Amino acid sequence: MSAGNTNTAERKQSRRFLECVEENFLTQLVSEPTREGAPLDLLFVNREGLVGDVMVGGCLGQSDHEMIEFSILGEVRRGVSRTATLDFQRADFGLLRRLVDRVPWEAVLKGYKDFVRLCREKIRRARAQLELNLATAVKRNKKSFYKYISNKGRAKENLYPLLDVGGNIVTKDEEKAEVLNAFFASVFISKTSCSPGTQPPALEDRDGEQNEAPIIQGEMVSHLLHHLDIHKSMGLGGIHPRVLRELVEVLTKLLSMLYQQSWLTRDVPADWRLANVTPIYKKGREEDPGNYRPFSLTSVLRKVAEQIILSAITRHV
Repeated sequence: MSAGNTNTAERKQSRRFLECVEENFLTQLVSEPTREGAPLDLLFVNREGLVGDVMVGGCLGQSDHEMIEFSILGEVRRGVSRTATLDFQRADFGLLRRLVDRVPWEAVLKGYKDFVRLCREKIRRARAQLELNLATAVKRNKKSFYKYISNKGRAKENLYPLLDVGGNIVTKDEEKAEVLNAFFASVFISKTSCSPGTQPPALEDRDGEQNEAPIIQGEMVSHLLHHLDIHKSMGLGGIHPRVLRELVEVLTKLLSMLYQQSWLTRDVPADWRLANVTPIYKKGREEDPGNYRPFSLTSVLRKVAEQIILSAITRHV
């Protein structure tokens, strides 16, 4: 076995086990035999003060091993979630439907770019006014001020260093992003975002011409919105699937016009081209890109558009 700090085990597996214990600075706390005079059941810690009151004695059920009892020392750390959630129970969807229904969408879509610039300017001014109000009232309401600052400065956890194609370790965020992007692209498998068993209605051709843009009917858009999974994330567009399902009656015409215009002009909103891809660690070596899977967050409206395009393509396959 082992005498002092010297590894004297005869079997190769025993020596490797003891070397592993020493290399990881582990301490074994069971000093009494647990089965037929041998200490077969062990208790390791990586630092002092983690456990105490180690006792050996008694059997559990029909087992021929002695039980090991010990106390875990120290206070239990309770994690506090800071994730913000939407309270749909307090939402006034009736009021929201009436407000959306009042908007002259045909006129808005004609001046879409001007309307987008106007909305962005109003959002910028509202954010600036919010920050001014927080700064002015900081002496009376420090909690709101520092909460806003904390949310702005919250940093994400860094990813483990990765191996590139040449076997070199990369540590910079830009390099790690390139490594993961190359790997994900090499193993990409196309998937549809339609719910299982959901088949949208077919698109209607103009005069039966395959080369012309099909008519995107409101029935199809309404069907897709009704089958959105309300438990999914709102995506980069900032519109939650629950909201789209609640407003399906007043949004169907608008989205039908938007998708039709996008098809005719062969252009899509900039937000639909973006995706927030997060690598999720699975198992194995953390430096191997193959042990991560991509989690892609995209706009919900983009996913609906993808189903419309998919329906048009599959009709000609």
